[in-house]
Amino acid sequence: MRSYKWWQRLLADRYFGPDQDGRPVLFFIDDEVAQRLHQEAPPQQAFSDLCSTVAEEAID
Repeated sequence: MRSYKWWQRLLADRYFGPDQDGRPVLFFIDDEVAQRLHQEAPPQQAFSDLCSTVAEEAID
């Protein structure tokens, strides 16, 4: 499983510029986009990796 910071940096670099740093957002992503972003993940596992990572971060 990739870390929360790994996903956070990947999404920030891909979709937001430095001028958005620190700004809270609500972000929606589907399994197709997650797989394109995390190509090292086995097929259909990128989305579950992202969900697990976010859930783990929320619980901590």
